Amino acid sequence: MDHERRIKDLEDRVRSLDRNICLNSISVILIVLGCFIQMYKVNGIYTKISELISFNNQLIDFLREVIRNI
Repeated sequence: MDHERRIKDLEDRVRSLDRNICLNSISVILIVLGCFIQMYKVNGIYTKISELISFNNQLIDFLREVIRNI
């Protein structure tokens, strides 16, 4: 009887470990996916800032030309 109980206890532990491994794997996948989404957002912000800087430089160049021609 004690032997059967130990086997059942070991089977329960294995199921519990399998469940934990599965949950950990899903958690890691979600964390990595969240990181990729954040990197995409940061890259989008970086692109917008670069566009603004480019526009600002063009505006400064335009104003220099206007001032020179006055």
